[in-house]
Formats: sequence, C-alpha cells, structure tokens
Amino acid sequence: MKLFIVITSLTLVFFCAHVMASDPPDIIWDKTLGTASGHECAFWVAPTSDNGYILTGMTAPDDDEDVWIVRTDSTGNPLWERIFQGSERDYGMMITETADGSFFAIGSSKSSDGDFIQNHGGVDIWAAWLDRDGNTLLMKQYGGSSDEEAGTGFELPDGDYILSGYTSSSDGDVTDSHGGNDAWLLRLTPTGEIRWQKTYGGSKNENTAQSTLMSDGGYILVGAGSSDDAGITGHHTGTDLLLIRTDASGNPIWQRYYGGSRSDWGHALIETSDGNILAAGTTASDDGDVTLHYGATNISDLWVLLLSPDGTILWQKTFGGSYSDLAWGCTENDEGYLIIGDTYSFDGDLVGNREDGDIWLLQLGRDGTLLWDKTLGGSKYETGSSIISTSDGGIALIGYTLSSDGDVSDHQGLSDAWLVKMGSGLSPTPVTPVTILQQSPSIQIFPGLVMAPTDPDNDGLYEDINGNGRLDYQDLIIFYNQIDWIKEQQPVSAFDMNGNGAIEMQDMILLYQEV
Repeated sequence: MKLFIVITSLTLVFFCAHVMASDPPDIIWDKTLGTASGHECAFWVAPTSDNGYILTGMTAPDDDEDVWIVRTDSTGNPLWERIFQGSERDYGMMITETADGSFFAIGSSKSSDGDFIQNHGGVDIWAAWLDRDGNTLLMKQYGGSSDEEAGTGFELPDGDYILSGYTSSSDGDVTDSHGGNDAWLLRLTPTGEIRWQKTYGGSKNENTAQSTLMSDGGYILVGAGSSDDAGITGHHTGTDLLLIRTDASGNPIWQRYYGGSRSDWGHALIETSDGNILAAGTTASDDGDVTLHYGATNISDLWVLLLSPDGTILWQKTFGGSYSDLAWGCTENDEGYLIIGDTYSFDGDLVGNREDGDIWLLQLGRDGTLLWDKTLGGSKYETGSSIISTSDGGIALIGYTLSSDGDVSDHQGLSDAWLVKMGSGLSPTPVTPVTILQQSPSIQIFPGLVMAPTDPDNDGLYEDINGNGRLDYQDLIIFYNQIDWIKEQQPVSAFDMNGNGAIEMQDMILLYQEV
C-alpha cells in the first residue's frame, strides 16, 4: 500500500509539472571557451559519465584551423584540451564517450602532415580514439583521391564503430561511386579497420549530415541530394532533404526525398522513444511536402518532420520569420523534442531576437506544437550547433559566440565556443513535492549519477538505469561499465533481465534489444 501511495503521488507531481511546461527555461550557467587572440567554435557536445561534457570543433589562434577537443567538469570548467594539427584546414565534427570510458571523435582534414599523415588526397574523414585523459590511442583517415566530409561517428554495442559522411572519390577506401558526391556509411572494427562501407546516391550530389542506430539494428541517415535516379524516390526539384534507411549491413531499405520546389536540407535526426524518426533542417519551399513558409523566396525556414519507420510523414512543421532560420541539432526530452539552430528573424515565431544572429532553441510537443522558444546571445553573432538532454532533466547546448554581453557572461577572444546549461523549462509555480528518500529500499543510485533507476513498464526490472524516465543508450553503456558493481551492490532481481538469478552479459544483450 505504501508503494502504491508513493507511485501515485509521484505521478500526480509529474502530471502537474508536465501541464505547466510552457515557460522557457533559465540559464543556470554558461562558459565561453577559447583563446584570447583566436577563433574557436564547437560543433558537438556530449555528456560524460561523471556528469561533465566533452566537445569538439575547431581552433584557429593564428588563422590555421586545427581540430580542438575539450573535456569539462559538470559546470563547464575545462579539465583538458587536445589539438590535432596539420598545415591545412582540420576540424572536429562529433565526439562521444565509449563503453570503456574513453572517447571516439571524428572530423575532416585537408592536411597530409602533422597529425594527419595518412591523407589519401584532398579532404579526408579522420577518426581518433582517446583515453580518459585525452591521450591519443589511435588515429585513422578514410577516403580517396577526391574529397570526403565527416558527418557522424559512434560506438555500437558490440564494440564496432559507425562513421558516416559523404565522398566524391571512386578510389582508395571508396569501392563504389554513383557520380558527384555520394552519401557514405562505414562500419569499423575496434581497431579502426573498415569492416564494410556503402555509398548511396545518384548521378548528381548527395550528402549525409548525421546518422543514427535504429532499434532494429539498422541505420538511418539524413542529409540532402538532387539526383532523380538510383532508386531514390520523391524528388521535387533542386536540392531536397534526403533520408536513407538501411538494414544492419548497410543495405538500403528505402531512400526518399522530402521538400518542395526550392532548396531543402536535412541536418539532424534521432530515432524517437516510440520508434519514429525525427528529422530537422531547413526549407525554402512553400509547396510539395512543405505547407507553410515565412520568409521571402529562397529564404530558409527551420523545418522539422516526424516520420514513421517506413518514411511516411506523420507531421511536418516550419518555424521562423522574415529572415533565415536554420536547425542544426535535435534531441528528445520528457516534453517532446528540442531543436537547436540559429535565427536572423525578428518577427513570426521569434521573440527576443537581438542584433545579428542568435542561437534559437525550440521545445516542441509530441505533435509538433511549439510549446516555447528562446533566443540566446548578445549584440553580435551566435549560432547553435548541438543539444543534449541532461540527466537532471535540464538542457545543455553548444555553439559559438562573438558577443561579450546579453546572455554571454564572458568573452575570451575573437569568437568563442559557448557552452550553456539550462533548466528543465517547467513553470516556476511551486508544487508541493512528495518526500521520498529512495525509490525502493534496496535500489541504489549508480556511481556518478544523481537519480535512482526506475522501472518504466512496472515489470519489476529497472531498465531505466540513469533515472531519466525512459530507456536510452546511456542505460546500456552504464550497465556495461558497472556490471561488476551491479553484482555487488544492487539486488539481482532488479537487473536480471533473463531471470536466471545472475547478472551477466546476456542481461546487457536483452537490455540492448529493449532499447
């Protein structure tokens, strides 16, 4: 009876908080990162298991653009930074923490010297493995005699890695070219060797901005393209947003364009918790798949689509004003979907925009309704690159700034990477909380986390290990890293996924299948 009362009380508090989610969240803290005399920008931020952050981008203290990686503590203070250098333009595109607590980073490089001696010709995609302290364990470059650009890189549950981007080569590591630029997907071994690679596209240009692992073991890629051949359906005119769905071996299941008669681009995507696909990008169209346009002809609006697993549009929404508005990243939270981009508009959906460009943050409901939006920045230029939902229910985002006023509390150099931590976006109206010392008398909070595991489907198994209310890949990573601690500190029945009375790797495999 006591457990029922506790659960009921928690449900009521959650419901009250949920229905009040209409006010933009406040900034809890912000950090500018960079050098006093140079240009720095960051393109990706990811959480670390100690509640800190890892980010990557580019630093140019002397107009020589180099790869820049920074690890911070939980309040954005740098713990270390690493720079990969060459004589040409080099930058980092994405970085994630791996199952063993090290880091996997990818980016693009035109250099053939310094840290990039494996160059195949033109611009290559590079991948680097770093230990917990930022020391380089392995560096690899991939490509052919023409140019390649990086999009996404991440670790798979079995220890392999996925790398995606696009290529204009037909030699080197690229074994099949369709013409122009092709979307490119590679699966790598734990030592960086190519297990397989696939190209997608037609006789014109296709690219991939991001990719992600689907719950069925396949992949989904988002980008843009203009070919009207090679089995890609739905082409309108010019450049369309492109989605490519593959099986676990990279073979296409479907390839489809979305957009209208003008330019449409895809920049980010996720698989949602209910198995759908959320894609975000930009559109200048007002026809075809696009039902609303704010700006003048050829002025981009921010565009978000929710699609079923077979690519059917469930809903699509445009947001913006009279000037350019763009989306660069997206994630899911308890309220729905968070979109980060930048805006130059002062009207339409925009509130509070200042001079030049600002970071634009939007909270959408599950049906695409705009619940709130917020612009961040100062009197000069800002752009947003990447966004994550944090384990405490808040938001962290990365971009870069030229300002030293407004929301920017400090300024280092010409342009700085800007890391911002925000609250949950819930109304500040007080709600009397229910005091609960533990979710269960025997369930403990995992090391390095702040919330206790939960049992989302009430089956007696605590699959939500990080306590954020849903199953996600961080739960799988934490289980893998802490399996010995689980055996010693947690009740076996709460994490014994296969019900054999022991905690073992088979339990992790079953958890992966659920995620």
